[in-house]
Amino acid sequence: MILRFANGPASKPSEPRAAIELFLRSQKHAADRWGVVPQLSHSALAGQLAQHLLTDAFGELPAEVVDAAARHDLGWKPSDDRQLAQLATRDPQPFPAMPDDELSSWKLSIEIAEAGPPLTRCLISRHFSALAHRPGPGHDAFLDEEIPRRTAIENRHGFKPEEMKRWAGAVGFCDLVSLYLSSGLCEPAWFPRTHPAYRDADKAPRVTLIMRNGEAQFSPGVFALGTQVRIDALRLPRDLTDPAPATFTVKLG
Repeated sequence: MILRFANGPASKPSEPRAAIELFLRSQKHAADRWGVVPQLSHSALAGQLAQHLLTDAFGELPAEVVDAAARHDLGWKPSDDRQLAQLATRDPQPFPAMPDDELSSWKLSIEIAEAGPPLTRCLISRHFSALAHRPGPGHDAFLDEEIPRRTAIENRHGFKPEEMKRWAGAVGFCDLVSLYLSSGLCEPAWFPRTHPAYRDADKAPRVTLIMRNGEAQFSPGVFALGTQVRIDALRLPRDLTDPAPATFTVKLG
């Protein structure tokens, strides 16, 4: 799950910082959280974002790319459900603080995707493979198993590597934007216009985000102007009793 913080004021003029750094830093301040956004809600938001990407951002996107963005983190549901069931005895932890659940959640997400079309399955696999290239327990073994399995599927269906990289980049981009918006951050941020976990992400063009009165303003524009996206969250009182559903909308500018 993602810790969400109360919506702050409009962004003050300042130098944008890397969105992933801002997000990870925010998730270390559990005592200040307003509530949480479950991973399923975060995935749904990523799908909404992918649906409204302009062609200038990542080119034409097959429907399976949007589907992959919307379904990429479904395997985290058991972890979230377990945490929600334990609210009476422990504070919720954001997913970056749950390393023991990481690999099992990735693998379950890939397993759930097996019910979908091959392109969706391969893009979700590529998403987690990109993340696994970062150091972490079990990452090498995960890649040793997952890359050959996925490559065989891609070769069988004739998927072109350059298109797969671009489409998985769109999934990763929408994933990071969703994380930022889900957390309630309002600081100026920049996002690589590719998958943020790609090794060459630091060389990709950057998209800047400024939050103004609940509107997410991107420069250059990457989403259809005026689109509204929905974030489903849970309000958690300090005593963690009676979590209350809450919905936020963000206009994309």
